[in-house]
Amino acid sequence: MKPHKLIPLLIIIAASNVIKAEVEPITIPYAEDIHPRLKMDIYQPENIQESAPVIFWIHGGGWSGGGKRDVKILDVVGKGYAVVSANYRLSQHAKFPAQIDDLRLALRFLLEIAPEYNLDKNKIFIVGESAGGQLAVLLGVTLDQLFSDDEMESSNEAEFTVRGIVNYYGASDFVLRSITQPHRANEKGSVVYNYLGGPANELTEKAVMASPALHVSPDDPPLLIFHGVKDNTVLIDQSQRLFQAYLDRDLNVEFHALDRLGHGGKDFYQGLNFELLLKFLAQNLEN
Repeated sequence: MKPHKLIPLLIIIAASNVIKAEVEPITIPYAEDIHPRLKMDIYQPENIQESAPVIFWIHGGGWSGGGKRDVKILDVVGKGYAVVSANYRLSQHAKFPAQIDDLRLALRFLLEIAPEYNLDKNKIFIVGESAGGQLAVLLGVTLDQLFSDDEMESSNEAEFTVRGIVNYYGASDFVLRSITQPHRANEKGSVVYNYLGGPANELTEKAVMASPALHVSPDDPPLLIFHGVKDNTVLIDQSQRLFQAYLDRDLNVEFHALDRLGHGGKDFYQGLNFELLLKFLAQNLEN
C-alpha cells in the first residue's frame, strides 16, 4: 500500500524564514508559431555542479490572466531546484483544451533542451496555483492521453519522470463545481464558462475532460494539495474531491486544509507551508 496522509486543519502564522531568490530567468519561445505568448522562463540555481531537479510551474489567473513571471515559489531556486515557468494561451485566445495542449508542448520542449540547461528530466515536479493548479494536476495525471487533434505526438514519447504534482487551491471537478458554484461554472461570462467555451452543466463531456479528479489512475505521481478552508473562489470541496480520488486508488497524497486562509496569498508559500513543500519535494526525489 502506498502511503497517504490527511493533515488536520492548520493555523498558519504569517511569518517567513525564507530567503528570497535573487535570480533572473532565461526566456525562450517554445511555440511562437502557435501564439506569441508561448514562451517559458528558466530559473537556474547558482553554481550548478550537476543536473538540477525541475519545478515546472504553471501560473494562475482564472485561465484569462496572469503570466509566467508570477512564480509564487521562486524561493526553491535557492534550495537547488530549477524552475521552468511557461505561459499558455488564455481563454480569450483559445478555449480548452488549448491550454493543456500548450503545456504539453512546453514540457516536450523542456525535455529537448534539458541537457543544454543542466536540467534533470527524470526529476520533474509539476506545480501550479489556482487555474494553474487545475492545469498542473490535469497535465500530471493525463500524460498518456491526447485531448485534441492539435497534438501531433503523444507527450509520453520522450523518456522522463514526473516525481510529483503540487496543487495550490485549484479546481478538480467541473461537474461538481457546476452544482456547488453554478455562478462560476455555468453563468455566461464566468471564468469556467469562458474557459470551456460554454456552461459546464451543458458542456458535460468537456467539463469531464477538464476535470483532473475524473482522470486519476493507479499509476499517477504523488500529489501535494494546499487549500484554504475559507476559500470562496474555489471551494475546498474541489480539493477534497481530488484527495478522495487519490485515496480511492491507494495513491500517495497529502492534503493540507489551511484553517485561516482563503484563495491565494503569501501565507501559502512561506513559513511552515514552504517547509512542507520542500519536504514533499525531497521525499519524492528519493523515491
